[in-house]
Amino acid sequence: MAGRRFKGLKSGVLGRFMPCVLISLAVTLISTLVMAALAGVSENPSAILGTYSLVALILSAAVSGFTTAKISGSEGIKYPLLTAFTTVLIMLLITVIMGIKPSGSSFMNYGCFILVSVFVGLLARKRERRRKRR
Repeated sequence: MAGRRFKGLKSGVLGRFMPCVLISLAVTLISTLVMAALAGVSENPSAILGTYSLVALILSAAVSGFTTAKISGSEGIKYPLLTAFTTVLIMLLITVIMGIKPSGSSFMNYGCFILVSVFVGLLARKRERRRKRR
């Protein structure tokens, strides 16, 4: 025990996980507000609202996966999947609290969020350097 040091919140799993979730939620909120402002400026906002909401969700999922991969390092699929799943659960909880019944398309959008976040997280993770050929 003499050789071990106390690892605080910043170096543990929660220290990497909580900033990822907060960044994911913040980017989701910001991209949703930007897309809502763009839809509000158009002549017929109800016609393009679905497309803009999907773009906002995919954009925030990509940013979430990228930042999660950069914060977590080379941990693989664990952190991007856990962050995306937690973000989706928080969005679903907010939907239920607001009194809106989730539909099938919203669950498809949540699945899309998880898949895009994990895919971008796997692409952006740190890899081992390859040896140069002689």
